[in-house]
Amino acid sequence: MMADRDAPGPPGLRGMLTGEGVFESLRLDRDCALAAPPGWTLHLDRLRRGASRLELPWPGDVRIAAALASAQAAHGPGTVRARFTLWADGGAPLHEPPRRCAIAVTIEPLQADEQDPRPWSLAIGGRVRNPAARLWDCKHVGLAEALAWRRAARADGADDALLCAVDGQLSEATTSTAIFGLSDGTVVTPGPGAAALPGTALARLRKSLPIADGALGPGDLEPLDWAVLVNAIWGVRVVARIGSHPLGAPPHTWLAAARATLDPAGHARP
Repeated sequence: MMADRDAPGPPGLRGMLTGEGVFESLRLDRDCALAAPPGWTLHLDRLRRGASRLELPWPGDVRIAAALASAQAAHGPGTVRARFTLWADGGAPLHEPPRRCAIAVTIEPLQADEQDPRPWSLAIGGRVRNPAARLWDCKHVGLAEALAWRRAARADGADDALLCAVDGQLSEATTSTAIFGLSDGTVVTPGPGAAALPGTALARLRKSLPIADGALGPGDLEPLDWAVLVNAIWGVRVVARIGSHPLGAPPHTWLAAARATLDPAGHARP
């Protein structure tokens, strides 16, 4: 892990104790060592929005870019996951905003399930996503709830959990955006009303593929023909089942276009 800060002391001490931090994860491929990775501006914009919501002093685009360059120079050959975290530091947590912001960069190999080519099955998770929450559209470090639902889903034989909003709408998987293909040919994704985190992979797909916001509940699965999960690490992952509802494969042309957008180098094809 590499850290950059503008004051002495342990990186992110306050944020590590209070959970005040925002992060972005992305895949670094062997062939993008000298250029910004795909979707970098989208990640940067979401990071900036999260920092503003937590009142973290923005470290500046130059420092962020330097952290990215250091990570790219350090990772060597192969495909790796890079996580950029902005941690709150300094100030009294109960009385004042953070005085400083620490940048931590973690580089690690892709996990086995991030390279797993199998279509996944999803369990229906709890009603935990709330559009009234202050940080619903920020990628903050508080992942305990989502990870607990993923572990529960895997204990029941599924691969991941499809979380719901407080009103019962389907929202998102624990670390990815859900996209649904309906029997009438419409392609939809849960939107702000379901408190689905605005995904960078989704934003990239929407530049070339029509994907509308749509509200679906666990009882509305009958019109679903197919589904995929997308994120910046694995690209596109096909879903074989949601709960007890089996799904077909996405149309070949749609899937090929989505994969060409999110994984042009062809390093992962889940």
